[in-house]
Amino acid sequence: MKKILVLATFLLINILYANSNDFKNDIEFVEYAKEKIIVWEKTCNDNNLTSCRDAGLLYANGMGVVQNYLKAKVLFEKACDGNEGAGCWYLGIFYENGFGVKQNYLKAASFYRKSCSHGFIQACTALGEYYKEGLGVNQEYTKSKELFNKACKMGHIEGCVNLASLYSSGLEGIKQNYLKAKELFGKACEKKYAIGCHNLGVLYDKGLGVKQDYLKAKELYIKSCDKGLYSSCNNLGLLYKNGHGIEQDYFKAKIFFSRACDGKNIVACFNLGNLYENGQGVEKNYIKALEIYKKTCDYGLAEGCFRFDEISQSERVKK
Repeated sequence: MKKILVLATFLLINILYANSNDFKNDIEFVEYAKEKIIVWEKTCNDNNLTSCRDAGLLYANGMGVVQNYLKAKVLFEKACDGNEGAGCWYLGIFYENGFGVKQNYLKAASFYRKSCSHGFIQACTALGEYYKEGLGVNQEYTKSKELFNKACKMGHIEGCVNLASLYSSGLEGIKQNYLKAKELFGKACEKKYAIGCHNLGVLYDKGLGVKQDYLKAKELYIKSCDKGLYSSCNNLGLLYKNGHGIEQDYFKAKIFFSRACDGKNIVACFNLGNLYENGQGVEKNYIKALEIYKKTCDYGLAEGCFRFDEISQSERVKK
C-alpha cells in the first residue's frame, strides 16, 4: 500500500488554482508557485498553519523550489504540531514511503491517527488500511471497519469502497454482508470511482448478494475499464471468451485482454496467451503464446510457467 506523492501534487494544484487565474502553460504555473512559496513561508513564520502545510507541499513536490523533503518535513511538523490535520497526514505519507526519513509504519500510523482525530478523512481511511493489514499497529478488522465507516460517512469514497470490501470478504469479526457491500460499491460507482464499479460488477458477475446478471456486470466493467482499471478489462475479456450473458466473441475477448495486458495485468496476459495457443480470435501462434506465457512466468504467475514449459517441450512449437 502506497500513498505516493502524486496525491500531494494533485491537492497542491487544487490549492494553487483556487487562488489564481488560469495559466497559459506549465512555465507560468511554476512561476506562480515561486511567488506563493515566498508568501507562504512568510505567513507560516507568523503561525499560519495552512501556509506551513502548503509551503511544505511545494518543497515536497519541487514546484517553484528545489525539491527538499527535509524542509517539507519541518513545515509539515509545524502544521501538525498546531493540529492542522492535513499536515499530519503528509507526515504520515513521508514515514510510510520513506520520503526524507527512514520508513516507519509505527510513526506513519501515529500521524494518520492524529490527522484523523482532527477530521482529515483521508487519514481515517489510511489508518483503517493499517489496521486491516497490520502495519504499525496490531491487525484488527473491527477497528478497520470502524475507521472506514467514519471516513465513508464523512464523504471519503475510498473509505466506502474499503468498507464494502470488508463486508464482501467477511474477514474475522466482520459479518459477511453482500447487500451492504452492493450498496456501498454502488455509491462509489455513482461517484465515478472505478474500483467501486468494478467490484459491483463482480457481485453481478458471480451472483453475490444479487441475482446473477452478466449484462449488468458487463455494463459496470465497461465503466471501470474505460477509466483505466485493467482488471475490469480482463473481466470483460472473460465474458466475451466464455459467452456469459453475451454472444461469444473471441476477437472482442482479445481486444480487452490485450488492453489489460498492455496495462500490466498479468492474468490478462495469460488469457491472451491462451487465445494464441488455441487460435481463438487470432491465428494459432505457439511462438506468440510462448512469448506471452514467458512474460507471465517472469512476473511469478505459476500457470504461465506451466504453460510455457508444456508448450516448449511439445512438438507443436516446432511446427
